[in-house]
Amino acid sequence: MLCLWLIGVNAAAQSPAPFLWKIDGPQATHYLLGSVHLLPPSIYPLPSALDHAYTASDVVVLETDIEAIGSADVARRTLQAAIDPTAGGLRAALGARAYAQLGQLIEARGLPPTLCDRVKAWFCAMTLEVMLYQQNGFSPALGIDQHYADRARNDGKPLRWLEPLEDHLALLTQMPDAAGTAYLLATLDNANEDEADPATLLRAWQNSDTAFMREQTEQMRREHPQAYARLLGDRNRAWLPQLITLFEASTPALVIVGAAHLSGDEGLVAQLTRRDFRIQSVMQSP
Repeated sequence: MLCLWLIGVNAAAQSPAPFLWKIDGPQATHYLLGSVHLLPPSIYPLPSALDHAYTASDVVVLETDIEAIGSADVARRTLQAAIDPTAGGLRAALGARAYAQLGQLIEARGLPPTLCDRVKAWFCAMTLEVMLYQQNGFSPALGIDQHYADRARNDGKPLRWLEPLEDHLALLTQMPDAAGTAYLLATLDNANEDEADPATLLRAWQNSDTAFMREQTEQMRREHPQAYARLLGDRNRAWLPQLITLFEASTPALVIVGAAHLSGDEGLVAQLTRRDFRIQSVMQSP
């Protein structure tokens, strides 16, 4: 449930196949779909090309087990890991200027002033992002990955994961302090930009604005390399061998990951292309 600051917007018409790529493997055709993890009810029904990709696939592959992520046990463990026993730790990590910016942002969004007291930087950043989207009617229950996971369970279609739940949780709960601070600073840097607006994110996804997304992820890599590496770059490299095996197999698969994982030179689309997979954007409904 990461990287909600992904993309911006242009004036393009809505895409009939937003962030969907078709991959012609040696034995079967597969699909790679860029997800937004929180969405509003207005996004449904989804474009028919996405449903076609789901129907044409015999297995659905997600980042991790999102059903388990929503459990009370995971929420308890995450909160325990988020507690910062160091008084003033966040103020010291951010510095006076950024800490003041954080307080102003919390106040401007109408959130409790104690929201980030005694918690680690990564938890503060995640909470700020998620609460902003929820305040605007976005819900994880309506995210693209959640939608197709629910359909797969109802249809008896196999679900697989690219990373175990424990590894996924560790991205945050075991995040080094420096990377957590970088994550929060990136959130603060983008707080007043257009791409922080939930409506902007929604339109950008609908427009399949891949050029702007590439710009945003490359900016994150330049300005906050630690956060970029932990949340995007390192995970892409870890997933790649699994994806190669998956796309070389005879079972048609639909792989759904956060849209930010697909763009840039280190994105999955570029990496798969360099390994001689025939991968193309699906720009028209079947």
